[in-house]
Amino acid sequence: MVYTGLAFFLLQVTPLLARTRSQVCLLLLATLHPQFLMWSATFRWYGWWTGLALIALTIALQPRDARPALGYPRAVTLGLLLACLFYLNYITFVFAFALGAAMLLRYRAQPWKRLLPRALLIVGVFLALIAPQLHIMLTVHIPDGRAQRYGVAISLLRLLQSVCASEAYLPWHPLAILADLLFGTLGIAGVAALLRLRRSGLPARHLQPSQEIQPSQATPIPGARPSDAVRSDGALASIVLFGLLFFLLVAASGLGGKPRNGLLLIPALAPAVALIVGTLPSRAQDAILIFLALWSVVGAGHLLGRYGLTKSNMNDRPEQVVAFIERTVSQPPAQPPAQPPAQPPAQTAAQSGSGCAIVVTYDSALAFSLAQDNLPRVLIVSPFRGTAFEGPPFLPAGDCPRPHLYIVQSYLGGSVAWVRTLNAELQSSTQYINGRQRADSFGFDPDASRKRSLSRIGGLGGDLASIARLPDYRYVVTSGVMDRANLDTMRKRMTHFFSGGDIGAGQDPSQSDPSN
Repeated sequence: MVYTGLAFFLLQVTPLLARTRSQVCLLLLATLHPQFLMWSATFRWYGWWTGLALIALTIALQPRDARPALGYPRAVTLGLLLACLFYLNYITFVFAFALGAAMLLRYRAQPWKRLLPRALLIVGVFLALIAPQLHIMLTVHIPDGRAQRYGVAISLLRLLQSVCASEAYLPWHPLAILADLLFGTLGIAGVAALLRLRRSGLPARHLQPSQEIQPSQATPIPGARPSDAVRSDGALASIVLFGLLFFLLVAASGLGGKPRNGLLLIPALAPAVALIVGTLPSRAQDAILIFLALWSVVGAGHLLGRYGLTKSNMNDRPEQVVAFIERTVSQPPAQPPAQPPAQPPAQTAAQSGSGCAIVVTYDSALAFSLAQDNLPRVLIVSPFRGTAFEGPPFLPAGDCPRPHLYIVQSYLGGSVAWVRTLNAELQSSTQYINGRQRADSFGFDPDASRKRSLSRIGGLGGDLASIARLPDYRYVVTSGVMDRANLDTMRKRMTHFFSGGDIGAGQDPSQSDPSN
């Protein structure tokens, strides 16, 4: 969906930029920006919402129409699209506010008497369709969503860093620093150019000394007259206004603390950058395009290799823990400390418990990986409900008298109280290991120490407190053998952990935001 919306948007916007370098800059940023590559492929709401939002933005602003008019069919369509976006995520309210301001600029030539009824129709359709969900939003989701919002300062910084350098880079990577400097310089250059135009009294389209708005040089738009190219600046101005307003609103609302909420900003702000780049000398444009290509390729390499990412859990390698469990669970368990003198003649692997395991973890990626591995004799105990995180409901009946117990401690975001609760319950299970315990570590993070130091930044420590808990190793696995007879006792002490055979639910683990 996200690439459908992106293609729809770019097909409308790209022809408004006449020069090839400006178009290449737009396409590079809108399609290969590392932040966009990072989040557009996820199975959560970001891709669906962003793709649909790009379609709504394009339909609302009509970039390729030199004389846009807001008719009743378009108004109804926009109301329907906004309602669909609302049911995907409540950030639609922020989107709608920025879109409304951009539409006022875009349709400023349309008489108010004609524009007002159509605007009210958009609002009416939207509110009528979302009415059944408003009570739930106000009484449940907004109060429970406080953990998703951050202070304005950290929200602004994280959002700005993700747009300029992207979460595919750590902030101190040389290319990330250069990207910050480049986009910062371009932003200052754009503001300076607008101020000069304001003093000179020229219209905004003269921002482009490359003559992009001249009819003789403009890329032809099917069905448009040559003189219409001069009016393309109105469409670009409304898109730029939308991008800037959406950025400020996401940052001010605190939602920028999770930069994926602002994924739409990547294509929305790309035209502004392309416009500014188009004002520079040709050699400077070439150098910027080469840098952007290199920056995108290296960022894509980080994503594919899962290293050097600001988003810590995307560096994780839960498959290492899965491979360790698969390798060690097949080993016959050690005999308990005290054994009667006479041993049974021979035991099969199944009778001795070999191949049976219980994995206790609060790491969502590991629980998901284990569940998808379909190990038939491995019971997954975690705070997450749903078939995506659950393995077999029970260990085989009459079998596995002494299964392996794997207790996996990892990084956990969320409130301090929630972290302490889960850690306490996790640690309580270690007492059920009989005999010697084994400890193994996986997923070494060479940047962990530097990341933890960020929690000491003045004024931001409260928002960055969870970073101080980042471990050097993502996974620490304590393992050994337990008596199956103790399983029920162990589970009763772990009230926030469940397995596939459990009925009912405790506290919703989403409160801890397991995606951190």
